[in-house]
Amino acid sequence: MRDLSTTLIYLQAKMRGLGIGFNIYLYIGSYIAFFIGLGLFIRVFSLIKKKTWIEDIPRSKVRSIAMGMVEVYGVAEKYVNTLEAPYSKIECFAYTIVRKQGGVNQGKQKLGVPFYINDRTGKVLVDPWNADIRMYKAEAFYFKETVSTNSGPVYYDCWEYLILPNKTYYVLGNAGKNPHKKKSSKGHEKVMISKGDSNNPFIISSRPEKELVNLLDSGIVIGIVGGLFLIVASLIYIAWFTNML
Repeated sequence: MRDLSTTLIYLQAKMRGLGIGFNIYLYIGSYIAFFIGLGLFIRVFSLIKKKTWIEDIPRSKVRSIAMGMVEVYGVAEKYVNTLEAPYSKIECFAYTIVRKQGGVNQGKQKLGVPFYINDRTGKVLVDPWNADIRMYKAEAFYFKETVSTNSGPVYYDCWEYLILPNKTYYVLGNAGKNPHKKKSSKGHEKVMISKGDSNNPFIISSRPEKELVNLLDSGIVIGIVGGLFLIVASLIYIAWFTNML
């Protein structure tokens, strides 16, 4: 205990020696770290909810699909039309472009058109609007983007994720009434999977269900450990700096 007290006194003396200006920067940084940690910790609840949905909802066969939250797994097929991805120029049903600057997310660009999921028992229409698209990063097309601003060019690292024809996907979403039923194939024209309730997850992924659960588990652990560490560390420094003044 004496050694710990001695160490804290020594660190306090060293920090004072760095000057009040430097410590103010750390003080401000501590508030930023606190809110980052709080954001990570709050995000854990969303990840737990998604994991619970994935684990609790049994996989449905398209031919026996019911209204409500469902989980299907099958091959993506064309409904009416397709899109051309902005960067790769590849034919697709939906794309998500993720932009980052210095490793920090700077927004997403999304667009999609309805497509079928065929699991060999039948096919059901899926509207990818507002879906949480989770793909392998190795499947994404990476490119750099330059945006001109008044203060000079801004550079972004970008990844383009696609939902492709004839590829197998896991879909978790709400099965509801199909507004396009006149153009849908017979036998399943009454159902379309989409976002539904804004509080419920809507996931389209090239990853199998087990991998999705493992990925969410990792995010939960990182959120709890990293979030608590940033919150506690920042509060300790804020308290110490306030006392130093």
